[in-house]
Amino acid sequence: MPIFTISIEDYSPLISYSPVPPWRPGKSDGDSLFDKYSDNSFTLSDTNGSTALFSFNGTSVRIYGAKRGNHGDYQVTVDGKDYPPMSGTANESTFESTEVLFTATLDPGLHNVSVVNLGSADPKLQFFDIDFVEWDTFIDGEDGPIVDTVQDTDAAFSYSPVSAWDNNTEHSGFFMGLTGHTSSQSSSFFALSFSGIGVSLFGPIGPDCGNYVVELDGGPGEIFSASNVKFRPQVPLYHAVGLPSGPHSLKVTSLSTSAGAKTLAIDYANVFRHPASESA
Repeated sequence: MPIFTISIEDYSPLISYSPVPPWRPGKSDGDSLFDKYSDNSFTLSDTNGSTALFSFNGTSVRIYGAKRGNHGDYQVTVDGKDYPPMSGTANESTFESTEVLFTATLDPGLHNVSVVNLGSADPKLQFFDIDFVEWDTFIDGEDGPIVDTVQDTDAAFSYSPVSAWDNNTEHSGFFMGLTGHTSSQSSSFFALSFSGIGVSLFGPIGPDCGNYVVELDGGPGEIFSASNVKFRPQVPLYHAVGLPSGPHSLKVTSLSTSAGAKTLAIDYANVFRHPASESA
């Protein structure tokens, strides 16, 4: 069975950080090693007990980050199993790039991962950071999946209420195909109908973006946040794979409030399907 790899940066809404603060984006000011991180970005904490969480459907996972002179210990839990604590301390003079902080091979299926900053008894060793995360997914059949890109203007997308959605976005130049849909109205939503075995949604994150809830095939909603200190386009907002081959539906609802209106935006979707199946 073929394997394909999904990679998400530290700022993806697919990773949740708790509590916020102390989790915060790394800064280039005063950090000579900032450009060693993937996409010049990392998320860090200097507080014992702060946690990063994500879920994935696959067979193996890798968490990348730095080992540095001010880093302490950390611990990873997968599906309720605690792995032994590990040290993130290293000589900064040898730091050339981030490395695999944790890797595990697992049974195929849905997995829940948490990473906890344990800090250290030494007050100088309190930091932990995440650079990016990768996981591998098996696909049934002899060939890998076909990926169909579905633009926000495609008939597979619908928007409600129509009056709440604007397709003349402020940052349209950063959107694929120079098109996108945005809304800051509470409870406005978009829906996507597709046929396949998986789907990824892409859109921007940034200071003006807010929380949203995703429902797959009418199931329980999952809440994510697109809020970030920096505007970044074409970021994975949602990902699901390992679905039964066939028709599926997604509903994504803005959780913006009238007290502090925040934007929900969609750029495009990637739909994964078997080579023998019909196009989405």
